[in-house]
Amino acid sequence: MDAKAMDREARMPVIVWVVDDDEPLRSLLVDVLKAFGFDARGAASAEAFLKALAEEGRGRPQVLSIDYSMPGTDGISALRLARRAGFDGPTLMLSGTVDLPHVVEAMQQGMLTVLTKPVDLEAYAREVGEAAALAEDEHRRREARERDCARFALLTARESEVLVALGEGLMNKQVADRLGLSVKTVETHRHHLMEKLELRTAGALMRCAVEYRLRAAGEGREATH
Repeated sequence: MDAKAMDREARMPVIVWVVDDDEPLRSLLVDVLKAFGFDARGAASAEAFLKALAEEGRGRPQVLSIDYSMPGTDGISALRLARRAGFDGPTLMLSGTVDLPHVVEAMQQGMLTVLTKPVDLEAYAREVGEAAALAEDEHRRREARERDCARFALLTARESEVLVALGEGLMNKQVADRLGLSVKTVETHRHHLMEKLELRTAGALMRCAVEYRLRAAGEGREATH
């Protein structure tokens, strides 16, 4: 077993949804992915996948492998519905016939790649592995953002103002002048910020302040649209 495989086993496996109305193919793909250590789950229709997705939630990194042409809801429509429900994992589409309009439409919906049938199992496993790595990276980033948001929620309004000002590169005296505070009060706020945000150095506080200012500016722009 190589280092990557050992590392994957040490973590909770990535969920790979295999959505295809072709039962023999679906079962084969699920078995192949399970052999590679993935938590592969089959669904015979888009509707079954969307129901299972809602029940699973977003607690783990996930990848979607979906057939383009299925009875009822097709693969692209299913992905569109999954995105609306909060699914943000990398997606592979399988199709018996791939033409340019299908490929363009798939990519517009965030498809990572389109694979033709009959499926090359080695290539398929490789593509899913690459998608899983992307899913794990994004999952870690989302968890970090959620932790940051939870810590930022602990800040008082004044602490938030001080943090934004620090993120603009202002020194303590400049922050004090802007907010009508004493320098000592600004220093006290800095101390509280480092405690609440679990930061150990002034450099870490400044990096966090810049990130917070950019986040606040982005939220402000969204609120005006």
